[in-house]
Amino acid sequence: MQSIFDFSDYKTYLNWREQNWTSRGLRIVLSDAIGCQPSYVSQVFNKDNHLSLEQASKCHSVLGHTAAEAHYFMLLLQFSRAGIPELQSYFQEQIVQAREDHKFLQNRLRQKSNLSSADQMTYYSSHLHALVHIAVTIESLQTTEAIASRLGAPLKLVRESLEFLVATKLVLKKGDRYKIGTARVYLCRESS
Repeated sequence: MQSIFDFSDYKTYLNWREQNWTSRGLRIVLSDAIGCQPSYVSQVFNKDNHLSLEQASKCHSVLGHTAAEAHYFMLLLQFSRAGIPELQSYFQEQIVQAREDHKFLQNRLRQKSNLSSADQMTYYSSHLHALVHIAVTIESLQTTEAIASRLGAPLKLVRESLEFLVATKLVLKKGDRYKIGTARVYLCRESS
């Protein structure tokens, strides 16, 4: 799936977003958000004009940008507006760095916590932990008995797995039900 990080020109990105826009026309919505005529936004889309930094900053809420996407959008805009090669080169380097940062999954995830190395070893030592972890995302499988029944696993093993998952905050316990937790499973490239 494409994202803003696949684009090197903000106008090309805006035109792509317009093609995938499902509600009222994107140009009209953007013109309302930035306080200008739809004809000016059309000139921006058709490469005749550029957004100002202030106008671009008002586009983020309409386009649903995350902080990283908003930063990248602003870099693309500043690159397009740069009037001298040195300034273009400066912004091009920042664009390349932002793309590199985005490539690493760890930088894209908003992780509240990660598993320790020891907990990772335990988690990956048995497929049951992953199966139970996934099972709690399904509303009908959020009890120990329902998980054990669905997986065809002994109740005792499912309980032990849930205790581990709760202790590592991969799963949260609310009464007799389990829900997905705040910790995330992530293995970096360097992991053995």
